[in-house]
Amino acid sequence: MSEEVMIVQKYQQAIEIDHSDRCIYMYDYLSGEIINHTQGKLVCVNPELSSAIESHFGIALKEYGVEVKDETFRFENE
Repeated sequence: MSEEVMIVQKYQQAIEIDHSDRCIYMYDYLSGEIINHTQGKLVCVNPELSSAIESHFGIALKEYGVEVKDETFRFENE
């Protein structure tokens, strides 16, 4: 897990950015721990979560292949 991780308590998720692969990964976050085997590539988020992620990491989500739509989030398991 890299140092570039954002914890989203509201959704019990951890979000990690991978600059070299230009991907954003999402993990379950339970009882204060990141559950590594739940990794999925983030592909879609809602506007509220989008703003928080972009602000936290200083990026534009579209550059990382993430769409912004009216759904909480969606990710793909790898």
